[in-house]
Order: sequence, then structure tokens, then C-alpha cells
Amino acid sequence: MKKLRVMLYGAVAMLLASTVTTPLMAGASDFAGPYIAIQAQANGAVMNGTATDKVGETTNGTLGKVFASTGIQFGYAFPVNESFLLGIDFNHQPGSGKISLDAGSDNTDGDTDDVTIDISDLNMGSIMAMVSVSDSSAVYIKGGISMASLDWTGSVDKELNSSVRGTHGGIGSRTLYGNGAFLQTEFGVTDFDTLNVFHQNSGGTATANPKSVYGSVSLGFRF
Repeated sequence: MKKLRVMLYGAVAMLLASTVTTPLMAGASDFAGPYIAIQAQANGAVMNGTATDKVGETTNGTLGKVFASTGIQFGYAFPVNESFLLGIDFNHQPGSGKISLDAGSDNTDGDTDDVTIDISDLNMGSIMAMVSVSDSSAVYIKGGISMASLDWTGSVDKELNSSVRGTHGGIGSRTLYGNGAFLQTEFGVTDFDTLNVFHQNSGGTATANPKSVYGSVSLGFRF
């Protein structure tokens, strides 16, 4: 998370510096106000973890999953000066991806006592800083809090870790078209909190550190 915060602070500093050199003809008012968009997103989820079986043997590993999702985005951009805006941005992605892992089962041949995690319903709330570089184009950075639902399958305590929280950062561009329509592209990274798993059948335990990267395209309308 420290690296993520450093990345966001650096990006904010660059954006603030760019407001000094951006021509005044790039009107922030063209991007100001409420907006809503439909979003298509490609997601790459990775879990780095450690599993300990009932005899105390430890295994380290990395698991990953790539999946697509569609969702809705909405927010409000407030003009600060002729070319700089601050905004609030919200995303809801109802898509899901499944990752299977072995949380400390016996070390026997043919062991299939896996645990499946279904990650779904990703919600993101962000603070956004945007610089208008022309009457129809802008670049922005954003950062905030992410929440996702977890659905467990297998011999685990399903009441634990029913959701996971994280921090995210993203960078993107927005292009305006006639009548308030816009096209937006974005790339971002999310660092989630550590998950703790207890395997009921084997007595084994595991910890996992989920992270995800995403790329999205949004088609929206500014009111």
C-alpha cells in the first residue's frame, strides 16, 4: 500500500504542476457537472499467499485469474480554475472471478480438497483530479477505497472474510463528443487487505494478499 500511496502522490503533483502550463483555452467548464457512464472492464486478480497444513509444513504460492466485467460509473466534477477540476467518482462492477486454492489439506496423492473464492460486486469510491488539455480532451488521476464481496466454497468458515477492502489508484483520459457524450479509458491498480482462511477439514490455515489490475473503457453522458 505504501508504493500505491507514493504513486498517487506523485501523480497528483504532476497534475497540479500541469495546471500552471495548460493553456487557458482548455475550458474546465466543458467537463464540469454530473455524469454517468456504462463501463466495460478487463480485470487481472492475483493472490500471493502462504498455507500451513496440520503438520506445520508451509507452502508459498501465487494464484491468478483474468475475467471481464461490465458496470456503471457516475460522479460529479467541480471546476477549480480554467483548466483544473476536482471530482468524486463511483463505480459498481457486478462481474465476478473465481480462484481455487488448497488451504492446508493433507499432503496425499490425489488430494482435491480445494477452496474456491468467488470475488464479485466490486464497488469503488474515488477522489478525482482532472486537467482539461483542450476543449474536448482531459486527463485525470483518481484514488480511493474499494470493496468487493467474497463467496467461499469448500470446508472453510464461510462467515469470515465475506468481503474485502482495499485502496486503489488509476489514471485515464476523457474525450468529449457532441451533446454531452464522452469516451473514457482508464488503467488502475487495487491493493486489498490480507485474507485469513481456516480449513475446517484439515485444520490448516492460509493467508492471502489479493491485488488486481484493470483496464476499462466507458461510454457516458455529461449533463
